[in-house]
Order: sequence, then C-alpha cells, then structure tokens
Amino acid sequence: MTNDERGDEPLPPKRPRRRAPSVGPAFVAFVVAVALTLTTQLVAGVAIGVWYVVTGGNAKRLATDLPDLLADTPIFVALNLVNQLALLATAIAAARIAPVRPRGGLGFVRPAFPAWGYPALAIGSLVPLVVGVAGAEAVSLVAPPDETFGRAFEKVTPVAAVPFVLFIALVPGLIEEAFFRGYVLRRLLARWPAWAAIATTAGLFGLIHIYPANIVFAFLVGLWLGAVAWRTGSVWPAVLCHASINAASSVWNLGTRFGVITADPPNSAMGIGGVLALVCFLASVRLLARDPSKRAPEAAQEAG
Repeated sequence: MTNDERGDEPLPPKRPRRRAPSVGPAFVAFVVAVALTLTTQLVAGVAIGVWYVVTGGNAKRLATDLPDLLADTPIFVALNLVNQLALLATAIAAARIAPVRPRGGLGFVRPAFPAWGYPALAIGSLVPLVVGVAGAEAVSLVAPPDETFGRAFEKVTPVAAVPFVLFIALVPGLIEEAFFRGYVLRRLLARWPAWAAIATTAGLFGLIHIYPANIVFAFLVGLWLGAVAWRTGSVWPAVLCHASINAASSVWNLGTRFGVITADPPNSAMGIGGVLALVCFLASVRLLARDPSKRAPEAAQEAG
C-alpha cells in the first residue's frame, strides 16, 4: 500500500533503540566506594585516637589500645554504618548520573520467584556459607586472618546481642546488595554474559573485604548471591540470602560464646541440619533454573 492509497498519512517514526549501559561506570563506582570507605576509616581512626588521648589515655599505648577501642560495640557499629552509608550513596549517585541507566534502577523490583520458595532460599544459603567458611579457613592457613570481627564479637554483651545481630544481618545485607548486585551486576549483565558478570561482581565484592580470607569468603558467597539476583531479576532475594548468611554466622559466634549453642554439637544434629540445608539449597537451585514465567508469572509479565 502506497502513501496515496492511505491518504498520504506519514509513516510512524521509528523508536530509537535503547543503548545498553557501558560497564566502565560500574568499575569507577567501585573505586569511588573503596576510596570513600578507606577515607572514612582513616578519619574515624584519627578522631578516635584524638578522643582517646584527650580523655586521658596514654598516647604511647595508642597503637596497642586502638584495635580494642575500634572493637567496642557502639564504635564498631557506628564505623560500619558510616561505611555502609558511603556504599549506598555511591550506588545511588552512580545510578542517577549515568547517561544510560540500567532498567529497574538498583534492582528493587518484584522478583520472579514464588513466595513459598523464600524459606528454602534462606535455609539453602547455609550451604554457600559453609563453602565460604571452608575457603576462608584454608586461606587462613597461609595468610593472617582479620581479627577485627573476632574482637567485636568478644565485646558484645548479652543485652546488645539481638540488636547487634540484626544490624550485621540487615544493614550490610541491604546496602551491599544494592551496590554490588543492584548496581554493579545489573550494569555488567547489560553487556556481558551472565557468568562473567556474576564472577566479576563477586570478585569486586571480595576485594572490598580487604583481608585474603575475607576476600575468598565473600567471593564464594558472592557467586551465589549473584546467581540469585540474576535468575530472579531482583535484588530482594539476594538481600534475603545475604541477611540469612550474616545472621546465621553471627548467631553461631555469639551463641557459642554465651554458651547457648555448643561449639561441638552432636553428630545427629549436625547431620539433620546439613541435610535440611542441602535439600533447601537444591530446591532453590531447581526453582532458580526454571523459566521466570513459570517461577512467578505475574512478576515476569511486569518485568516484560
């Protein structure tokens, strides 16, 4: 049909194709986040050292006493909160100023995952936790481990235990996922194959934890978190997994310290717990492997 036959109606303009976001800003954001974290740690360390001397502390013992000061629960929580807020600010700023923004912002969208699968996802995340701990323990044999968290857990009182666990579980679980799986991973996925984007994001996630054992632990866990975020199309399930891993680790450390949990549980209890975690993990993997429209049809339609 010609224009004359259609009454000389103009052809509708073609919609411009959406350009995929480049990966460069993701790495720039990571460098900025690391710089902000190191700067806040340095400033906080100097401020605490000055406060220690001004309040009557022995300046000659500052280098010896500073690690214990930093492990005090209020100071430890405050320092980590400042670091987390710097990470969140970087993610929000990077997503807003990008010339081409990834779809879904930082990934806080409805996930393509059934609601009944979340308990299995949370419990199944104990398997990546155990794998990460095993990797960290192996590295600790040849490289000195980070003693900061150990000191911090030793200083937590029974009264502060519950708020401390909630902080460790929820704040990093939410903010670190917003940055790494929300901003970095989604940006890399727009250009790279999923395996490369997930592995690279996990590597960056590990590097920000600085110490070799922590790097290995975070990398191994980060592979699982990245796969969850990728297959569900949302950060929320990864937040759940991250929070579950942090909570389980914190409860174990504090529980054994306070005598609520035995450091050497019976083999039967370990066996039952291990089987339950493995079954939930395999069930989660099977759910994640299914087509998104079959996992959660409504969420798949919204994403489309």
